[in-house]
Amino acid sequence: MAAAAAAERSPDEWFEYLQEQHSTSIELLTARNTVIAPVDDVEQAMEFLVVIRRTNPALEKFGIVYKVDSATQSLVVVNIKEGLCDLYNCQTRLHPPGSSLRERQVVRGDEILLVNGCRDHDQIKDCLMRSNDVFLRIRRPPPHERSSLAALE
Repeated sequence: MAAAAAAERSPDEWFEYLQEQHSTSIELLTARNTVIAPVDDVEQAMEFLVVIRRTNPALEKFGIVYKVDSATQSLVVVNIKEGLCDLYNCQTRLHPPGSSLRERQVVRGDEILLVNGCRDHDQIKDCLMRSNDVFLRIRRPPPHERSSLAALE
């Protein structure tokens, strides 16, 4: 049915559609290549959900670098490399500064609480390595609670 609707587009409609797609790609590339001010510090811990989907776990990487804080046993994000999480962050940067959606970027110092319902560190690693759909529960602590690992990398 979708193919039939797509076939019914006029050349002008196709042109507009392609312009919209190209414009979104340009915005994402601009967001990825622009130096962005860090997300605002929080006064109280903030938790949020991040959903990332990939089609091929063998080829697509999330790009989340984390370490276990030996004092708290928390998984602390120490870096975001190029990958699907970086792309997710780029998409959230398209929201206006100060908006709650823009503040849901995954950044250094955030803690990974759950991945696909798992709390165990080995299970979390397995989910990040093998799962196509990943549901992350992230906690952003206030500066005075932030792990010293946040300064790494």
